[in-house]
Amino acid sequence: MAKEPMVTPFSNGTEAMVWYSENCATCKRSWHPGERGFPHEVVLKRYVREGKYCKLQYDLDLGFITGEIPESTAKQIGEDEGGLKETCLLWSERDDNEGCQRKPRKPRDSSGPNQFVLPFVEEEINQLTPKPKRELQTA
Repeated sequence: MAKEPMVTPFSNGTEAMVWYSENCATCKRSWHPGERGFPHEVVLKRYVREGKYCKLQYDLDLGFITGEIPESTAKQIGEDEGGLKETCLLWSERDDNEGCQRKPRKPRDSSGPNQFVLPFVEEEINQLTPKPKRELQTA
């Protein structure tokens, strides 16, 4: 199997970051790492397959390491004489409720039976707590 041809889309890292911040960082198809940083590459590839992580962004993220991206990715983004087009052909504006944001968790039902009742704990505490000693009273 022949390796796909690679291209160097940017002349330097600053040019790449400017393009990335105007395209991938604002696109609703993009995925951004949380506070814990990037997960393992196996997880990232799964995100690409599931559609959670844009394939073009994935290739560009790897391009920050190698300096090259696959030629097919450059064609999908759109090429000019000087490299990539100013705006990615797949770019879509992000809404506040779209993109990489997590879905909110459902609140817990606090009205359920035995929600805050732990009877076994009370019994264990009573068994472990030493009982006060009574002093003998002399008359």
